[in-house]
Amino acid sequence: MGKDGEVDFSIIGLENEIEQIQSNIDDLENGKGGSIAIIAEQFAGKTTLINKVCSMNKNRVEMISLSSVVKDEKKLQEIEEQKQIKIIDNCHFLYRHKIGGFDIIERFLKTVTSPENKQYITTWNIHSWNFLENTHEISKYFPVQIKLQGLTQEQARQLILSEYEEGEIQFIEDPTENKEKMINFVIDNTIFLNKEIGIPHLKINYRQIKSKLSRKKIILTPEENIFENIYSISKGNPGISKAIWEQSLVYPQIKPGDIKEPCQDMELDNDESFILSILVSMQNASRSDIIEIAGDEIDIERALQVLSKKNIISSEREHYTIKPEILKCATNFLRRSRLV
Repeated sequence: MGKDGEVDFSIIGLENEIEQIQSNIDDLENGKGGSIAIIAEQFAGKTTLINKVCSMNKNRVEMISLSSVVKDEKKLQEIEEQKQIKIIDNCHFLYRHKIGGFDIIERFLKTVTSPENKQYITTWNIHSWNFLENTHEISKYFPVQIKLQGLTQEQARQLILSEYEEGEIQFIEDPTENKEKMINFVIDNTIFLNKEIGIPHLKINYRQIKSKLSRKKIILTPEENIFENIYSISKGNPGISKAIWEQSLVYPQIKPGDIKEPCQDMELDNDESFILSILVSMQNASRSDIIEIAGDEIDIERALQVLSKKNIISSEREHYTIKPEILKCATNFLRRSRLV
């Protein structure tokens, strides 16, 4: 709750996690508090959570937000010299998945377990955490582990609509003639021999088929349909939910048919898949970091070009990140490929 009993929509769905972290911070004064790992996929609210914790403990904590791979031990010294309670966002930037790329994180883990009465509140990309669990048994360094579970459909609706006045958004029924087809013929562009070519294939709308086969006889309103469609794509990830909403809204109107499935069948070669796995695990990476991790055996420029052409990634100042609406599809593809 905010001031005067108002709901703080910035932390909706994170109330229990905030209470758990705050309790652990208070326990530190009694010598009981342990270091905390907050674990979640990209766009799931890790930074929102720790920003709120930081604002609640302004005089007790100090926060560092890592935005790129840490290579200089001076940055690590900065972390070690902070206050008794340290919040460190994006700890997956403390290592590089390559030979010799674990020196920084190994020193950091030793710092976490030092006998000094200090507490580290850290955030981790879940895929990096799982990898480090296999290589370094990282869970033993953090007695408290909080895995963000995502929002319910109703919480996602509240979060999105909190930015608008009541009645500001118009939820419109789809005209019958504009209903989505269950099977569509589409053409995907790809790069082959340095030329762009179109590859035709059938695209199946699984959500439509599921709806047709459902035994439910409940008739949903356009608003209910819209947020059910958003939830089926985002699985409760707040960042993905908001991205889908923003892409679909033609202010001030929105229809259920405006919520498009971002992808169903992803086809990438080995180079493209490996680059994508880096971005899913690191959340974002500079061109130089990608080159250093991937090595000379991968045609990085071509792979980045293909991923951009297929609207899977975006870039700004030679920093690359996966598009929020693509994350679930990309993660499923990488799991099938055993790359995450």
